[in-house]
Amino acid sequence: MGNSCFPGQLTKKNLKLNDLIPHKISKRTAIKHLTLKLTAFVLSQVLWVNCVYGQSGSSYTGLFIDTNRAVLQGLDKTTARVSTFELKINERGTFGTLIINVRACRKRPPTEPPESAAYVEVLDKKIGEEPTNLFAGWMFASSPTLNSLEHPVYDVWVLKCSGSKT
Repeated sequence: MGNSCFPGQLTKKNLKLNDLIPHKISKRTAIKHLTLKLTAFVLSQVLWVNCVYGQSGSSYTGLFIDTNRAVLQGLDKTTARVSTFELKINERGTFGTLIINVRACRKRPPTEPPESAAYVEVLDKKIGEEPTNLFAGWMFASSPTLNSLEHPVYDVWVLKCSGSKT
């Protein structure tokens, strides 16, 4: 039975998470390899569900609801200080030397399993230097390590999305 939404899509049949990983590669490379395969599998499932809901006659055609606020948490690794902060969409916030801008924040409807995802852009602004782009992408509240900010001093992750898009 074919799927008209995604011809040639990644399916359970051709994705094998239990493939053997050669012993000559490092643990880090093996973890990256497995993470990429798992991410591809999860995305294929999300796209499949979206396709099914989108083609059905129901009034619910999306998986997420747009919101106007994101609640984030940050860790300063040098002081072990954890800070929680809330940003409106397209509002810039700072955490240490980081400049954080949330472009979108979406949450699942109450009838679905809880999940929040935010598109976050992070710049690093050190004194006397131009800001450098550190991160731009979707962060998921339920899986903060799936697509995370890599910085030697700070960690930032999404806790939830709140408010409603007006």
